[in-house]
Amino acid sequence: MSTAHAGEDGYASATGVSGKFISYGDKFRLCDDAYDFMQVYLDYRYWRKDGSLQEERHYLAAGWGECSTWDHDFGEGRLLLFQVCVDNPLAAVPDLCSTWERGIA
Repeated sequence: MSTAHAGEDGYASATGVSGKFISYGDKFRLCDDAYDFMQVYLDYRYWRKDGSLQEERHYLAAGWGECSTWDHDFGEGRLLLFQVCVDNPLAAVPDLCSTWERGIA
């Protein structure tokens, strides 16, 4: 008999953007919360079973008031970190990002 692992959901937000990790189904959801003509994205870091790091960025193709969801297949019980950001088009100004939040697949 195997024991099911309960994952851990996570939520992140910054001005104009919100996102979450949904452990059931290993999904990220990203929403553009501001009418500011700026693109939003979600970065994540996932440590594979062999110890290697997978880093990826998801951009939201739609605009204000829209959300997108991305499905993944992470190893059960594996830690991941994610943050959501507003992409500032000015090179000298850093992107506005949430703190890094955690989830467990």
